[in-house]
Amino acid sequence: MSRKMLIAFAALAFLFSATAGAETVVPGGDVFGTWDEFGSPYLIKEEITVPAGQTLTIEPGVVVDVRGHFKMIVHGCLEAVGTGRQRILFTAANSTVGWHGIRFIDAPNTSHLEWCIIEHGRAKGTDINDPEGWGGGIFCNGSSPAITDCIIRNCSAIGSGGGIFCHQSKSEITRCNFTGNYASILGGGVVVYLSDVAIRQSGITNNSSDMWGGAIYTQDSYTEIEDCAILRNQADQLGGGINANNWPKYQEKLLTVRGCTITGNSSGMWGGGISGELGNSTRVGLFGIRPADDQARGSSAGGDVPFGNINTMHIRAPVFLTDILRAVSLHSEFKQ
Repeated sequence: MSRKMLIAFAALAFLFSATAGAETVVPGGDVFGTWDEFGSPYLIKEEITVPAGQTLTIEPGVVVDVRGHFKMIVHGCLEAVGTGRQRILFTAANSTVGWHGIRFIDAPNTSHLEWCIIEHGRAKGTDINDPEGWGGGIFCNGSSPAITDCIIRNCSAIGSGGGIFCHQSKSEITRCNFTGNYASILGGGVVVYLSDVAIRQSGITNNSSDMWGGAIYTQDSYTEIEDCAILRNQADQLGGGINANNWPKYQEKLLTVRGCTITGNSSGMWGGGISGELGNSTRVGLFGIRPADDQARGSSAGGDVPFGNINTMHIRAPVFLTDILRAVSLHSEFKQ
């Protein structure tokens, strides 16, 4: 081999090794364009924003490493689409401090999160009612990203929605796994509030909340939960698996739970599997829910679910069905 060819090969090898080992420092501010694997990991040093009218595309295999409690705000479009072999990782350099998650705020309904891992998000606000404390991993406010084949794990919220909080959203969540998430108030895994959200073919496991809805909390929403495994979640008060609440002006909302396995969940008071406080005209459909061994420690609370096949029910308050559906505690303060 000639000397020139050896020099050329050496130069190519050096270039490849330098490129493969590259990292990109993102100082903060507006971000858009494309983040590819050759620039990975992307080290986020301050809060970043995808501005309205712009798109940030993140390619398979990219690591987004947030170096402090900073958030990624999305007003434009986020296309984070990995593959089964090359997931996109959103993580924190310090898992205790965490980062402030991905926050879709009044964004167009064109964003996609696919084959992503979102971990160590920590939503912290001034108090439990501050929206900054909602949605540890993902917060959707007036935005409806499609979330598919993602893992949302080990995230937390000082308020509600340890894994994700959907507000005025029409997101579809498909084939995702929510695990190890925590909320101090509502919805250790998922919160659906004033929204129209479908959760399908997903696993919601080992999540917890200090009050209601260890896995899922839904309020004043059309919520469809289909072919999901809701396992080993815990709520200190109501609904170890699911807690559903609709107030009077939202009585025509619909909760559907279809073809799910709800097992091993627990609550401190009512509804180890499912608990709900619903208005006179809320429609609840429970179909083909598989037997379970959920536990609730409160009186007349309900443990496991001998469901089989159940027809759609029209709930009229006051209703308490624990004698029939022991894991489904459907109760209401509203008079008939």
